[in-house]
Amino acid sequence: MAETQTLTAEIVEIAYGTILFSTGLALVVLGVAFRSARSYEVPAFGAAILLHGIRALGDIEAVRLASGLPDAVFDYSGPICLYFVSAAAYIFLEQYWGSGLWNSFRRIWQFHLVFAVVATAVDLYTAAPGHSMEPYGVLVVVYRVVLVVNLVTGSLKTRPEDVYVLYGFGIVVLCTIHDVLVTAGVLEWTARARPLGVLAFMAGLGYSILLRARANQRQLGTLSTQLRTARQIQQSLLPPESVHPSTCRHAVRYIPMDAVGGDFYDFVPIDEHRFAVLVADVTGHGIPAALIASMLKTAAAAH
Repeated sequence: MAETQTLTAEIVEIAYGTILFSTGLALVVLGVAFRSARSYEVPAFGAAILLHGIRALGDIEAVRLASGLPDAVFDYSGPICLYFVSAAAYIFLEQYWGSGLWNSFRRIWQFHLVFAVVATAVDLYTAAPGHSMEPYGVLVVVYRVVLVVNLVTGSLKTRPEDVYVLYGFGIVVLCTIHDVLVTAGVLEWTARARPLGVLAFMAGLGYSILLRARANQRQLGTLSTQLRTARQIQQSLLPPESVHPSTCRHAVRYIPMDAVGGDFYDFVPIDEHRFAVLVADVTGHGIPAALIASMLKTAAAAH
């Protein structure tokens, strides 16, 4: 009976680690391949999951035996992955929720990235895997307190759909409490709830990201429609192609940098044989420049 339970637990751990590893790797690859400028949200989230997956698989004896690698590789990789997880996680949180109170999220991942490098070097130098786990544990507690403070004070750029992230985080907390009670011997069974908590958090976060993506897509669609309308209005403000064809031949090519722009031209009739040419370049581009250009059109027509 005990052997069956052990085998079942090991299968669950392998499935859990494989899901984390494959999901994290896919997110990192896709996030890097399709990353927009200054956006590290997806690759950072993927890196955090990938590191968790590597650590989870490295803790499984069957995986160690099947890999053929020395045990030292897994002994070192587990703590090192943990050292870097918090940095990746808070890079993601900064991208997802903003920098937080007093730029706390940015300060955390910058500091922890340095800590992770130093902790890794210390582990390797002392030939003691996990030598820096004690200060790491203290830092993690501090980081979570900072996260809670940011949530309570409303310092984050949260949206209604982020409630699913909080649900997932709540399940993680409950699973952590469960595992602490198991370790302390308060509970009779030995099953760990950590995989369930992490997967629940991933599901909540993934669903929240999906809802955000849909909302952003709707906003982009609305903005695109508004830009097309603005372009049509701006085009209608430009003069006709032919002005005094009997006295002057001319050609115009107007290509704005964006859908609308601040470049502007006009032909102002003076008399039957003369007309003035107005060419203007408003500083900047986009809708603000286009608005100023339309004001210039009105002012020129009035004079």
